[in-house]
Amino acid sequence: MDNAFTAGKKLLGGSYSQYTPSGKSLLAQKGRMGKIPHFGDKVYFYSPKLKRVSHVGIVVSVNKDNDRYDIETVEGNTSSIAFDRNGGCVAKKRYSFAIAEVGGANRINCFCSPFFSEDTCTAGGFVKVALEEVGYEEKASNTNLEDKHGNRGDKNYTKYGAWYKEKCGGDHPAYWCEQYVSWCAYMACKAYNETSRSGWVKVADRWQYIITGGPIKGQWAEVDGRYYVFDNSGNMITGWFKSEDDWYYMNPADGAMLSGQWLKLDGVDYYLTKSGVMAKNVYILTDSVYYKVDDSGKLVEEYKSVPADVESIGIAE
Repeated sequence: MDNAFTAGKKLLGGSYSQYTPSGKSLLAQKGRMGKIPHFGDKVYFYSPKLKRVSHVGIVVSVNKDNDRYDIETVEGNTSSIAFDRNGGCVAKKRYSFAIAEVGGANRINCFCSPFFSEDTCTAGGFVKVALEEVGYEEKASNTNLEDKHGNRGDKNYTKYGAWYKEKCGGDHPAYWCEQYVSWCAYMACKAYNETSRSGWVKVADRWQYIITGGPIKGQWAEVDGRYYVFDNSGNMITGWFKSEDDWYYMNPADGAMLSGQWLKLDGVDYYLTKSGVMAKNVYILTDSVYYKVDDSGKLVEEYKSVPADVESIGIAE
């Protein structure tokens, strides 16, 4: 499952969109629409010609001076001129307004606040992704989509539209300002997920344990009171494991170190001490019976009474 894809939908109010009225509605229906701008908000613009919202951007800075706001936005399918498409690129813009100039048929229609949380991403992460795309230009055809400036054209082909078509079944080419915001939401959640997640993940049929976005590598780790060991690639080791001169046995069923017990493999008995180290050349006292293991850890003898050499050889813990 693509957790970032699910998180991005949650961030935007329940789904991705390529149509500005739909994108606005998703957050408005959840009470996330208002006239006051916030860092990371979606800002919707009204079209007098279409008599509806027809453009969207992301608020990347907010400053207030008395009753006026000065904001900076990043918008897709636009130019660097305020309230003007006339371009077909990702650009930064600036607007100055009072609250009375927001809403209805005003050019700035509303601000919608995404659901930033530990389950999605931060406002800073969302804005960071948006800013990194500034300068991207739409393409003349469905090639060189990842190149910011290559194959420049006015046919509405973009990597954002290609992603939206693949992931959401949308149109490509298409007017892409809302597709761009949807893509930013997904990428921000993906980056947040990769840097903040922790827990077990399966990578190419091998288990790894992730802490703050990266796997534990080349060391032991205690997880929920049990001990595991990982190779230099971060993969959990199972079966026999040698550390310096000591052997340990990592349960093939779940990778956890076995300890304080007998282990039978291929008809041979071994004893794993309380520390997990395989016992060698020592006695093990079990149910009033002394068992002796040799230098390779294999069981060789058992005694009902105390062996004569037990003090010189010792008893395993």
